[in-house]
Amino acid sequence: MRKANALLLFLGLVLCSAVASPSAIGQTRSLGGSLQLDTGVAAEDLRLEITVNNHIIIVQPPFSITRPITSSESTEVVMLAGQDSIDYLVTDILPDPVDFTVQISCLGCSSSIPDQYYSMGGNRLGLQSDVFIDPEDLPELLDFNVISRARISGTIDLGAVAQRDLIFAISVVSDVLPERIYQSGTTVTLPNGATRVDYQLLGLNREIGDDLFRVVLQCLNCSASSAVAQLFPTALSPLQNHSGIDFQVTDEGPIFTTIAPMLDLLLND
Repeated sequence: MRKANALLLFLGLVLCSAVASPSAIGQTRSLGGSLQLDTGVAAEDLRLEITVNNHIIIVQPPFSITRPITSSESTEVVMLAGQDSIDYLVTDILPDPVDFTVQISCLGCSSSIPDQYYSMGGNRLGLQSDVFIDPEDLPELLDFNVISRARISGTIDLGAVAQRDLIFAISVVSDVLPERIYQSGTTVTLPNGATRVDYQLLGLNREIGDDLFRVVLQCLNCSASSAVAQLFPTALSPLQNHSGIDFQVTDEGPIFTTIAPMLDLLLND
């Protein structure tokens, strides 16, 4: 009996030791450093959230692999207008996932700063293979650039009073390869009775590199002679915001609108 009690006591002490041991429960870690805008300064206060995600790997037959998030720790910092960098610190990070990802989001300001993930080769805008970090490779100090988005603004001027709502599509294409579209799908309406309308593109990713870009405007419901796409004459750099990208347009009515009155005169004679 004494031997049995002694054995139970010994096992209990070993179990308690294992539960209390830092190596068993895992010590949390932290990640801190500086966020630096890729260019310029903040045009407005930017509320940035830095999140460290823990991932596991799940293999699903036949060849599908997913990396779901098992836990996350985050912190928020505010980069004030006029600043170009801000320090951050994320604490209480669990130490033993299969992989980490470091995610940066701009809360309420994603038009200026898109959601992105840190990678050794520069931030990425999606979950690519190089954004998953082995726990041994995640340092305690990590400084990195933040991809911001260029803004493009200007005016679409009809030079006359619009007789109906005119809808314009605005695209951004490569200066070198116009078939390479960097952004499309933005539409602007010049209302009936107006002569001009202001527009603003939010979201041209500066990660297009050294390539210059062109802004293309096309009327979606103008007469055929006025629906030809217009290419802004100047190539622009993605490293700056651009204003004054203005377009002069026309809406010469379909030919039947000018012939109809003549038919009325003939019929009345």
